[in-house]
Amino acid sequence: MGLSGIVYALREATTELAIDGWTRLTDAEAFVVERYPDQTPDQYGCRSWKQVLHESRIFELQYRENSGASRSAWFREREFHV
Repeated sequence: MGLSGIVYALREATTELAIDGWTRLTDAEAFVVERYPDQTPDQYGCRSWKQVLHESRIFELQYRENSGASRSAWFREREFHV
C-alpha cells in the first residue's frame, strides 16, 4: 500500500502542530483535510486515520487522558536507529 501522499501530509502537520514532539491526531486530521482534501484514509484503503498511522509503520501512537473519562490520540514519527 503506497501511503506516501498522506504520510507527507501528516509529517507536515507534525512540523506545524507538534507539542513536545507529539501531535494530537484530531488536530492533524483537520490540518490535512484543510490543506490536502484529497488525502483521506479511504484513498489508501484505510478505514481511519489511526489505521493510516499503523499501516505506515513510521508513526508511534499514544493515548492521553483528557479531563473527564475521555482519551485523545497523539502521534509522532518513530525514531529509527541505523
